[in-house]
Amino acid sequence: MWFSWLSVSAGCFEKDNSTTCTLGSFLPADGTVSDYALKGKPEEAYDEQALYNMIDGGAEKFTQHGFVCLRVAEYESEVEATTFIIWLYDQGSVKGALGAWEAASTTSQVELTPPIGDAGREDTGLPLNYATDVRINRYFIQITADNPQARDSCLRMMSAIVTNVE
Repeated sequence: MWFSWLSVSAGCFEKDNSTTCTLGSFLPADGTVSDYALKGKPEEAYDEQALYNMIDGGAEKFTQHGFVCLRVAEYESEVEATTFIIWLYDQGSVKGALGAWEAASTTSQVELTPPIGDAGREDTGLPLNYATDVRINRYFIQITADNPQARDSCLRMMSAIVTNVE
């Protein structure tokens, strides 16, 4: 991981020409939703090359829209036998988050009702898992679950993240 000291940008800070993503403060505490707990240490990307390495394709959706940093965390629940992967992107501005949101859109997504954040949607075309994403302020947040029955817990997890952002 990359550790540093201080500079601008709500999601990242810089010292000695290295950068650290501080989006971890948005991650929910263990047990916020059922027994979901953080598994391992979140991964970070704070530059274009690190982003490309982490997401293995599609990074231009984010880099073309002001990408600042990404933090990826995995949560597990033994009770629900489910794993969530949370992708927190700092896109630098509301405009950047909107651009990434639009670029990541698929035809199988539908609007979340009631909405979460500034805009939210879920993917209804995934038979073996569940996915949702939300745009809030300058952030684009995605959650995937390896269990399609985990929708309610996934949405509670997303709501907890959005509350932490606000």
